Amino acid sequence: MIETVKKIRGRSGNVDFAPVQDLSAVTQFQAQIQAHFSDLFASSARTIALPNAFVGFLQYFGEGYAYLSGAPNVFLWDWKDIIRETEMITAADYIEGKSAREEWLVIGEHSDKHWYYLCCDATSPSFGCVADGEDTSPWNLHSAVDIYFKSFSEFLEFLCNRNEE
Repeated sequence: MIETVKKIRGRSGNVDFAPVQDLSAVTQFQAQIQAHFSDLFASSARTIALPNAFVGFLQYFGEGYAYLSGAPNVFLWDWKDIIRETEMITAADYIEGKSAREEWLVIGEHSDKHWYYLCCDATSPSFGCVADGEDTSPWNLHSAVDIYFKSFSEFLEFLCNRNEE
């Protein structure tokens, strides 16, 4: 998996990477996301689970983002932008008592109004899957996201192979 991440990093249009040397940044990220979903779901006692491949990605990329040109152009965000985007989209789409109570992270975007989501809810059958939402989110009541990848590793492989063509 790390070789795939290296290929993506080598093809990225962004060169301002700062790999994480201190794992406390990833722990801090997980705590912030847990706090966000605990507040959102009020009585939720769930624990966010980050897939190992995603943790490796965050560690390797650190702060900064990956921009991959191609069809479509893809942005994969660092942990700070993931928190910001997840908070923004849940604020817009989550409706207490009606929306799905699953923890998904907004991990990137492509094209116009498309976001990539990673399921980090260990209790969900979708745990670890990456979905694509065109102008929608996992919490939107009117339209659903489409799961395209069964794992974050599969998603990275797709991006890597897509950019080799």
